[in-house]
Amino acid sequence: KLKSATAKELVAAKSHGVEQTDMCKPIQKLLELAAEQKIEIDKAAIRVSQELWPDIIHFRYVREFKREQIHTALAGANIWFVLVGAGSPCQDLSGANATRTGLEGQKSALFFEVPRVIHDLKLEKHTVELAVENVASMRDCDRDVITRYLGVRPVRVCASGISQCRRPRYVWCSWPIPAGPGVTVEHTAALWKISFSAHIFDVR
Repeated sequence: KLKSATAKELVAAKSHGVEQTDMCKPIQKLLELAAEQKIEIDKAAIRVSQELWPDIIHFRYVREFKREQIHTALAGANIWFVLVGAGSPCQDLSGANATRTGLEGQKSALFFEVPRVIHDLKLEKHTVELAVENVASMRDCDRDVITRYLGVRPVRVCASGISQCRRPRYVWCSWPIPAGPGVTVEHTAALWKISFSAHIFDVR
């Protein structure tokens, strides 16, 4: 349910969130969450999210997360849109894996559960927004398959311009990320490239 926000503020709030633990904080300032569901197999990650959001609904196995569970969890709620945030396993996609098999690999093939869940949400008549991320070192052919299934071009982004962390990622998100102070947006045929810039001071 929308509280009160301009479109610009909402885009800014959405643009903050990719990782599960950070996604809800800026959006909660503008929206009232009707329900939050998380699919996670790692026990430590489950414990962290339970401590932050005691009302979260957990499912351990994505292949067992069906339309029936979606219907039960969201039935009766006044929902403006459903935000799907997903990061499928990267082991078979990463350039660090010399024997990678791409989306055909046993682990990274779980990506195909994401468009299935999105399809089920749409069957339930929900408007769906999405933020799906994975490694930018994947092969172009795998990136293009993901793009085709999600229906949006990826954003290539790295936090190295504003931090001492270099971790290039692809993010397929369903809303535009505007350029602005410290944010440069470059368009190519296959993707968007976003770079951040800031002065990083040595505080030692």
